[in-house]
Amino acid sequence: MKIMPVKINIFFLFLLLSLGVRGQTKLSVTARPGAFKNIWNKPPLHIPNDVSIDAPLMGNGDVTMSLGYSGTRLRYYLSKNDFWRLRSQADGLSGPRVVAFADINIEGFNDAAFSAEQLISNGITSCLLQKNNAAVKAKSWVSATENLIFIELEAVNKGTKISVNLTAPENHRAELKKGEVKQIHWQTRAFDDSVDIPTEVAVTLKTINYNTNNIVLLPGRKLVIVLAIESKFKNKSPLEFVLRRIKEINQDSIALLLELHKKWWNSYWTKSSISVEDSVLMKAYYQGLYTMAACSRDQKFSPGIFGWTTTDTPA
Repeated sequence: MKIMPVKINIFFLFLLLSLGVRGQTKLSVTARPGAFKNIWNKPPLHIPNDVSIDAPLMGNGDVTMSLGYSGTRLRYYLSKNDFWRLRSQADGLSGPRVVAFADINIEGFNDAAFSAEQLISNGITSCLLQKNNAAVKAKSWVSATENLIFIELEAVNKGTKISVNLTAPENHRAELKKGEVKQIHWQTRAFDDSVDIPTEVAVTLKTINYNTNNIVLLPGRKLVIVLAIESKFKNKSPLEFVLRRIKEINQDSIALLLELHKKWWNSYWTKSSISVEDSVLMKAYYQGLYTMAACSRDQKFSPGIFGWTTTDTPA
């Protein structure tokens, strides 16, 4: 993927200059994206939502992902810039649509204490669920270089029963197909009835370190969930493509992909820099650049107006 050129708002530029922006060869601590994090001390309240959401936002400019928690379920909302229902003559019947939900149900963690932390420097998001003397940690990221998603789960203190499911919103206009091939779960979602342009997306999911999707997660033995996503706009046979790609993923390749992920983000941040003697403004600056790179790098398909799609009825 190529980074899109950034158009700078002239008023914003003059505002920064008036506040004392200065070019530096050596950045101060507050002028580094690694100095800033997003913190949640309770579950996001506005997810799913037809408009903007208050949840952790992850993405690679094509595939986007957000995180919500309710009851016993962590839900990862998956969307993709080129997956829409494309109908020009029906108000409300066209627009971005959800690709899938990756649901992680954790037995006994009804309304557990939730906290999360996201690194603005590369989008890696860690959350913690705590219930009595037990806890589950979840770390997730969307690969910056491929349409791959990784979720790593770890039990603290005692074993916890977990189930992993690939689902999608109920929508009578969507054609949904599901299946399993050698412990790889797959799902396709398409809008090809009464539309101007048919659309289709495929998702595959597999687990590493555990051989089933009904798991007793043990302390010291992490569960890694891998998802691969592709659309028919990018590949004529998206399901075949993601099935083939996910088969190749193992612990060694994940480590390499994580290195490439961090390398991409490091390269992104070195394109330019500013320094403002105001940490709030600096965080907002980096937050804006992070968000754009996470949701808008596909030169053929811009994101929906809210970037991250969590329902099939976005405003």
